[in-house]
Amino acid sequence: MVEVAVPSGEFTKISNEDLRLLQWDAGSGLLVFSIGRNVWKPGSAVAYRKSAGVWTKVDAFIAFQRPEIAIEQNLNVPPRLVVRGVPPAGDQVLLDLNPQFRTLDFAKEEVITWNATDGREATGGLYYPIGLVPIPARHSDAWLRFGGILD
Repeated sequence: MVEVAVPSGEFTKISNEDLRLLQWDAGSGLLVFSIGRNVWKPGSAVAYRKSAGVWTKVDAFIAFQRPEIAIEQNLNVPPRLVVRGVPPAGDQVLLDLNPQFRTLDFAKEEVITWNATDGREATGGLYYPIGLVPIPARHSDAWLRFGGILD
């Protein structure tokens, strides 16, 4: 693999390996290649960066990592499209699928497990009322014993 200077036609050697160009990052000056032009295997990428007129091999995974695009959602977060692993900010929201949900209040939910009367373990969702104010631990016994009357 060589670099060709267009005006002069001069060649600069990049590598003796059989490489196929995957990506050029103009911002970092990084060239990312797969090893072998006809057969590509995941994890077989190599990267080169030019410094002082000489191409040097750098760690492709650290130097150039493709971001992961994923749908992020859980019991308390509505679905949204995020891009993961983008330095320096980390995860970033690419598309909020339900922007109107930002102005609405939803109940908090958590998954709980308990033992059913027949001895089997059961799993379900526990929904907390909107605006619930947790009872301080020192009052929880009084709350249960006196039917909600706190001192």
